[in-house]
Amino acid sequence: MSDKEVTNPRNFSKTKVYGILGALAILLGGYFLLAWSASTHVPTRVKALGVNIGGLSSAEAKAALERAVKDRSDKPVEVVAGDKSLKIAPKDLGIKINIDQTLENLTAFSLSPKTIWEHFVGTNNADVKYSTDAKKLQEIAKKIENALNLDPQDAGIKWEGTHPVVLPAHAGIKVDGNALAQQSALAWVRANSRLDAKYEQITPKVTTESAKSVAEGIAQNLVSTPLKFVVEKQSAILNPSDLVKISSFAVEDSQIKLQIDSAKAVSLLKAKNSDLLKESQNARFEFGETGVKIIPSVTGQKLDLPKLSEQILAAAQNKSAEIQLEPHPQEPELTTEAAQKLGIKEVVSEFSTPYPSSPARNQNLRRGMEQITGKLVKPGESFSLEKALGDITEANGYAAAGVISDGMHVDALGGGLSQVCVTTLNTVFFAGLDITQHKPHSQYLRRYPMGRECTLWTGVHDLKFTNNTPYGVLLQGWIRHGKMTVRAWSTKYWEVKTTTSPKTKIVEPITETRRSRNCEPSSAGNAGFDVTVTRSIFHDGKAGKPLNWFWRYKPANAIKCEKP
Repeated sequence: MSDKEVTNPRNFSKTKVYGILGALAILLGGYFLLAWSASTHVPTRVKALGVNIGGLSSAEAKAALERAVKDRSDKPVEVVAGDKSLKIAPKDLGIKINIDQTLENLTAFSLSPKTIWEHFVGTNNADVKYSTDAKKLQEIAKKIENALNLDPQDAGIKWEGTHPVVLPAHAGIKVDGNALAQQSALAWVRANSRLDAKYEQITPKVTTESAKSVAEGIAQNLVSTPLKFVVEKQSAILNPSDLVKISSFAVEDSQIKLQIDSAKAVSLLKAKNSDLLKESQNARFEFGETGVKIIPSVTGQKLDLPKLSEQILAAAQNKSAEIQLEPHPQEPELTTEAAQKLGIKEVVSEFSTPYPSSPARNQNLRRGMEQITGKLVKPGESFSLEKALGDITEANGYAAAGVISDGMHVDALGGGLSQVCVTTLNTVFFAGLDITQHKPHSQYLRRYPMGRECTLWTGVHDLKFTNNTPYGVLLQGWIRHGKMTVRAWSTKYWEVKTTTSPKTKIVEPITETRRSRNCEPSSAGNAGFDVTVTRSIFHDGKAGKPLNWFWRYKPANAIKCEKP
């Protein structure tokens, strides 16, 4: 044996192991220290809500995000689809940012090498944790659809002078409001101020090309030359400007088509040549010294309007300049035969009332008689005096004359026409006709029969009756020698019996004192009283509908005026 010490192999192996373990412990400690260090601050170059919070401590990052939420609370996201857009504020979406959870995910302790690597090398936008209000999302989804959805616009054609101008078609837009509401919230969280929406494009039914085909084809042909219309030896010409007036464009079965207003075409043709189509004329009654005679009806000519439209369109399609028309007979509403069957042959009732003469009043009475003369009421038809008189205007021949209003005598347009009402009422009363509407005066006037009289006021009081006989009733009226007379021509049908009660509950007039600015003084007139009128009608012994009228007249008090 040598004097040198021999090393034990076992001791050498233990030393190596302890060294390796120590090194590993140092490395692991460093790795744990590195992982812990990463959890104390936000990863490098991280952005959240548009703010760079990389490298900040949790407290610093939280303060930065709180400021960002406040600063951006009124910044909307603009959602754009085509040419339309809508700005949406975060409050409309009910967005709430969970800052603590967002930072917790960013700074959570992790031993993952990838996580630690990304922490120090850096990541992009942070995964911001947020929530939205479901009800508000539904509401904003509807607003998005209302604002961005666009119906497709079919192509059209319009006339500019005599030129057909094409109105281009436009595609429609359809968006998913629910999806865009969610995407708007995410865009705001990511600090994007604009969101380009995905949408479905809806194609219009009528394309611009198809409209151009019609405009440059049949529409242009229609107005390229005047169009002549011929009926036997008569003719009339519609110029391009006239043809524009009778034409229009409409969509049918996804096609735009030229349409013709044939009724308007006929009106224009008649205006250019009144002899082109013979007008039908009703039979009419003419009053003579010996009675009433019938002026025969005239059969006119009419066109088949749908066929006329087809002829005009065909002329435009074929570039024709002339159309031969084939009119059909047009019977009048009242033929000679029908007029004869109405039995207008004798006076069945006549009544006269005296009238106080004055130029304006006489004008109204004369005009009223002109308006009712010749009025025919067929069996079962109703008559309105207000309608027969027409508009009570100066243009229609009426003047201002005396009326009674609120117990005072004043002037009003059409004053005196109540006498037309009274005289006509009594004529049809004694003809046995069914009187369906009338209203007596509030004060009695001696020139009228008690309880058998009426007033007339446009839109308020009218005289209406119905012809309850199988014959026509023809009215005739005139004023002469201080009397107004209304006569009813027909065939005698009803036997009429009537009674008028004596005056009852008589009230003498008194003097009223009025202080209104429009007060008109007057002396006392007739007393007030109650009266009842009855009428019974019979035909071949059978009774018709009876009348039983009761009316209470007010006294015509004297009016004394004092300053208000």
